[in-house]
Amino acid sequence: MRVLTKADALSLAHFAEYLARWHKATEALARYGDVLPVKDGNGQVVGMRKSPWVGLQLEYGVMVRRYAQEFGMTPSARARLTGENAETEATTFSRSKALAS
Repeated sequence: MRVLTKADALSLAHFAEYLARWHKATEALARYGDVLPVKDGNGQVVGMRKSPWVGLQLEYGVMVRRYAQEFGMTPSARARLTGENAETEATTFSRSKALAS
């Protein structure tokens, strides 16, 4: 099923960029943790704050999901795909399953 065209190149590039950024944020969270210490002028820890990587990971994750949906890469997006190939594949699968029984 050939559905991508040259016109999709920019969107695909954006998808790849957000995915790479999501991976970077995820790696930073694994390395530094979800919270960071807040220190006073003497270097003493006086509290904790949320890591900025948490927000970035969430933001990039939302964008990755949006692009994945656009390209039919989520279960719900695949369920909405229609066309001759999808119907033929479903029919072929049903027939082969019935024959195997």
